[in-house]
Amino acid sequence: MTTYTRLRLLAQTAAIRWIDPHFVQRHPGRNLRRLIDALAPAVRCLQPNDRWSLGVFVDEWVRLLDEPPLEPLPPGKRIFMFSCYRGQFTHDLVMALLLAWRGHTITFGYLPKLQSPIKDPLDDHPSATGYLEAVFARVTKRSGGRVHCIDLSQTAIEDAACDEAFLAAQLNANIVMRVRQETYDPADPQVVFAHRHYSRLGRQAQQLARAWLGRHREAIDLCLIPNGASFENAQFCHAAKALDIPVNTFEKFAFSKVRTITHGDAFFNFFDLDRIWSRRRELGFLDEPKRSIVRKQAWDLLDQRRNSAGNAWDWQYQKATRSHSEDELQRRFAIERGRFVLICPNVPFDAGYEGWLGLFTSMRGWLVETVEHLLAHQDLPIVIRAHPAETRPGFGREKLATILADAGLASDRLVVLPGDSDINTYDLMPLCRFAAVFASTTGVEIAMHGKPVIAGANVYYAR
Repeated sequence: MTTYTRLRLLAQTAAIRWIDPHFVQRHPGRNLRRLIDALAPAVRCLQPNDRWSLGVFVDEWVRLLDEPPLEPLPPGKRIFMFSCYRGQFTHDLVMALLLAWRGHTITFGYLPKLQSPIKDPLDDHPSATGYLEAVFARVTKRSGGRVHCIDLSQTAIEDAACDEAFLAAQLNANIVMRVRQETYDPADPQVVFAHRHYSRLGRQAQQLARAWLGRHREAIDLCLIPNGASFENAQFCHAAKALDIPVNTFEKFAFSKVRTITHGDAFFNFFDLDRIWSRRRELGFLDEPKRSIVRKQAWDLLDQRRNSAGNAWDWQYQKATRSHSEDELQRRFAIERGRFVLICPNVPFDAGYEGWLGLFTSMRGWLVETVEHLLAHQDLPIVIRAHPAETRPGFGREKLATILADAGLASDRLVVLPGDSDINTYDLMPLCRFAAVFASTTGVEIAMHGKPVIAGANVYYAR
């Protein structure tokens, strides 16, 4: 590691510890922005922070548009990009400039929100509006209008129509994310507050989206929306679809340095994977050497998840990296190879996205009915492995054990492994007879071992 790299890491650590916390709620005013501009060479040694330092990075990023184009250029499109909330602006702004460099004309519509949509305080400090206005005015000016930024919160919504059914479904999903519980008491004061807040947010966002997109639909070839599954992003995605404007969504998901893209809907539908799967023969995935290359990459990714290590995954959940032998598992839990059912639930509050639900209206409902059915109609032991993320701070308000206890489910054939169990989920996969999952990625991984998997939700691999 060079001296420069060490100094830069020290500076970044100091910024995270001493500078960034000052801007968690309040954001730079005019005079402070001038000071930050004066310190631009030093600030650019730090990681960009949406809440206070975007302005000094804009001057550098916009220089991309001066670079010679990379031929051949695609046909130019008029693209509308939507952005809001902290952690998103940096990514979306760089994407907008890259698209402009590729010859597209970008309208960057944003809401001046830098707080989290689920963490207190939910309302932004008034300084967010002026700070972001100054940042994006720079982008518009210095890009020569190739990336035109507008504050959508100034849009007159008048009496724009709303899809009430979608508002209700999205309201439930947003409340679940806020209270971190899939099933909640409507009379709980926290739920009452969340219901009021997200009802207002959802209606305003959908009216705003329908009003602005409706007025400009003839000037938009494509909408690009982060995520598309939650909060304002979901309302803009839904409005674009309702107005018959092509829409693509993108999301970081669980992969490091990767964005998952879905054409036509919210990212979690993974329609692009459906398309690739349906064309797998045409694309050569069944032929050598591509078949072996892809299989090796898939197993490498699975091993990284098994070991909670590697550079492909941002989320690392497994607590135990050592393997448990088949004999050890048999002694501890009285299970034999090919003689038990494996059930892998999701974290309850992060399972029931709109569009995934069908036969079952919740993961809790799926889990209870599945266990009841298996206990009544077969004699194999049932191993239920709670999602390891249940032990993460804020994730454990609704645990697997509580769901089973509330449903009165108990049996000598029922083995329940809590989220903090030392048993690695991946040691169980090749040993089970078959598996049941709701929407977990483990469904794909268990199937990779040649085991039948029954999915309770309308996830991509269930199709």
